[in-house]
Amino acid sequence: RHHLRAWRVGLVVGYEAGYRRGVGKAVYVDLASFWNKYTRLQSFSAPALSFSGGKTYITIQYENQISGSTTGFELTFQTQIQPWWHANSSYSYLNSNFTAHGPTSDISSTGSVRTYEKSSPKHMVSLQSKIDLPLGIQFDQDYRYVSALAAQKVRAYHTMDAHLQKTLGKGLSLELAGQNLFQPKHNEWGTGDPTQSPVGVYRAAY
Repeated sequence: RHHLRAWRVGLVVGYEAGYRRGVGKAVYVDLASFWNKYTRLQSFSAPALSFSGGKTYITIQYENQISGSTTGFELTFQTQIQPWWHANSSYSYLNSNFTAHGPTSDISSTGSVRTYEKSSPKHMVSLQSKIDLPLGIQFDQDYRYVSALAAQKVRAYHTMDAHLQKTLGKGLSLELAGQNLFQPKHNEWGTGDPTQSPVGVYRAAY
């Protein structure tokens, strides 16, 4: 499911509900919704000044004064187009709403309301295709789209993986795979700090 990327959670209580139905003989539709309530997320205290040995020290302590909730849903379709061709597709949506309860709980780029609200993709799309070709060859394709992470300075991206597999015998196969084929590199995560490079994923094959 499509959940908040909250890495400093004090407490989370989540609820999910789902429904699945067949449409015709070869199509299944899944709808799942969720609501998660987060409390005691990491934040920071007000700066405290102290003096020692002619030096001034500024101390900012960790606190847990941010809370909020996320709501969303995921819609999935599974279909058998032909006996040798299966396809799946999904769309998920996430809405985040957080509040800082301390006077300076929203001052940091790593423990702020904006960080929690803008560090998870609001929209995600996935399309998967599995084809059984002649001569025992399987051809799989996987397309995905992920919307931007504004707090991490990561743009939206879309890319695709492809996989060919030939079974040669019991316990033995030959595979050819390509990953992230649409561009030489795309970023998937960042720190929110413009002086640090975001985490990128390169095009690859094996």
